[in-house]
Amino acid sequence: MKIDTAPAPYTLAYYEKQARTLSVTTLDHAVRDISDTLAVMRERDLRDPYIAKLMNEFDAFTVEMSRRRRLVR
Repeated sequence: MKIDTAPAPYTLAYYEKQARTLSVTTLDHAVRDISDTLAVMRERDLRDPYIAKLMNEFDAFTVEMSRRRRLVR
């Protein structure tokens, strides 16, 4: 029996894995889009599943962008 070791969808680990495969341009565009969406939805509770998903994406993508900047210097 094969056990699936992929991270569960919509978790921080899922987006961290996804971020490693994306270009810096794509990551930057995604971060801007997420920021705009969160600004519009600021009235929603942080425990809302969609807001939690966006926050996981934002965290994973910004950390990956920061990591790549450190590697370039």
